Amino acid sequence: MSAPHDESDAAAGRPSKSARKRTAHAAQNLGETLLVLADEELAALIQRAATIKEERHPMFVGMDKAMLPLHSRNMSEIGG
Repeated sequence: MSAPHDESDAAAGRPSKSARKRTAHAAQNLGETLLVLADEELAALIQRAATIKEERHPMFVGMDKAMLPLHSRNMSEIGG
């Protein structure tokens, strides 16, 4: 049974307590993973993220170039 404040969170459009906890745990796990990386690996990840941010819409992050919509591939090939 959910607590009354959980129902009010849902009514207000806020994430549930469980959802907030999952998000917090995921962030903590990511932080722990990043802490064990060598400085060079972390710098490479940051550089790659910056490149992706400049090159692609966030919707396409993680896709291979061949998976991108045709117009996106064409625009990147012509420098658009």
